[in-house]
Amino acid sequence: MRKVLATLGIMVFCTTCLVFGALADDIPDEITMNSTVYKQHKKSLVTWGHTEHAEDFDVACSDCHHRFAGGENVWEEGDAVEKCEACHADPKPPRGKGLSKGQKVGSHYWAMHANCKGCHMEQGGGPVTCNDCHPREKSRWAFTWR
Repeated sequence: MRKVLATLGIMVFCTTCLVFGALADDIPDEITMNSTVYKQHKKSLVTWGHTEHAEDFDVACSDCHHRFAGGENVWEEGDAVEKCEACHADPKPPRGKGLSKGQKVGSHYWAMHANCKGCHMEQGGGPVTCNDCHPREKSRWAFTWR
C-alpha cells in the first residue's frame, strides 16, 4: 500500500511540475505593447521585460493583471490573462479636471500610464519620461545629406 501511495504521490508531483512548467513557457520574456485601440501609434511601441519584472524586480502578477469586483482585485495567478484593451478600450487620454478613477479607467492611455509609470514613480525606479518608454526611432536631428 505504501508503494502505491508513494507512486501516486510522485505521479501527482511530476504532473504538477509539467503543467506549471508548460504554463510558464507560454509567457514571453519580453512584451511589446501593440494595442489595437490605436488606429496609428504616435510614438514608438513600448517593449519591456516580463521576466525581468517578475523575477528581478519581484513584481507580483496581480500588480499588473487584474479583474475588479466590488472594488477589489479578484484576479489570481492561474486565471486567464486578458489583453489590456478588453477593459481599457478608449485610446484617448481622459479630459477634464477632477475626474474620478472610475471616469478614467476606460482609457487605455490612462490605464497604461497610471499602472506602469505610477509603479515606477512609487518604487523610485524605472522609466518615467516619454522617451524612456517610447524611444525615438530616429533622432529629429538626423539629416540626410545628398
